[in-house]
Amino acid sequence: MSLGKRLGAVAALAALLAIAGPAGIVRAEVIVLESEVSGLAPGAVLADNTRLEVPDGKTVRVILPSGRTQTIEGPYSGPAGDFAKGESKKTSLWSTLIDFLTSGGRSESAFGGVRSVVPGEAPPAPMPFSWHVVPVDAEGPICLEQGSNLYLGRPDATHAEKAVMIDKASGAKADLHWSAGVATLHWPASLPVRQGAAFTIEAMDRPSRELILQLVAPPLPDETHLLPVLAERGCKRQIEAWLRDKLGPGWKPGRK
Repeated sequence: MSLGKRLGAVAALAALLAIAGPAGIVRAEVIVLESEVSGLAPGAVLADNTRLEVPDGKTVRVILPSGRTQTIEGPYSGPAGDFAKGESKKTSLWSTLIDFLTSGGRSESAFGGVRSVVPGEAPPAPMPFSWHVVPVDAEGPICLEQGSNLYLGRPDATHAEKAVMIDKASGAKADLHWSAGVATLHWPASLPVRQGAAFTIEAMDRPSRELILQLVAPPLPDETHLLPVLAERGCKRQIEAWLRDKLGPGWKPGRK
């Protein structure tokens, strides 16, 4: 390699290290999860150099680059990035969070309620976060409490609904039947719950859904460490549900 090329490579490496900071720690944004401060709305994304002002007696709860949450108690005045120091950024999780804040998430509902939506009528509300209720309109990994009672839930209970649930490994099947007004069913006793098990849910005139069980042994993580646990297991649907619950009904997507 010529001297010029070597010097260029060294300069590029130095630039990357300057961005990453010592020991490869990435300086990054923080997300406002809950706020008692006027003008600082939940869902706001704060650059690390944004000055954060929290008056005495007020609190702000943020999501750090690692996915941990932290409550900032006033009085505090300083850069938002001070709370992210030493945090290793979970890039995939952070991308999921930012995508959700921008777009509101990817609606996967093709089950339980599509037929009830008419012009001028709002679609069914997304299901809240749960360690015990499996949304039957979900796709992919679902994190559940190991050893607990489990249920199958649908977002809209307006109509009666039928479906078939199939264990992909054994081929065992269970018929599902929701009566009108019923949102949840007990997990079928004929389909054993086990780590990594994949199940398809098929209903007439609907795309089939594949669920993959990710069982989390108790004690379950507290809210400070919940997001990293969900992210490690690929439970994107529940990350979005938990974030939506925390941001509240007045929140609208669109990165701030």
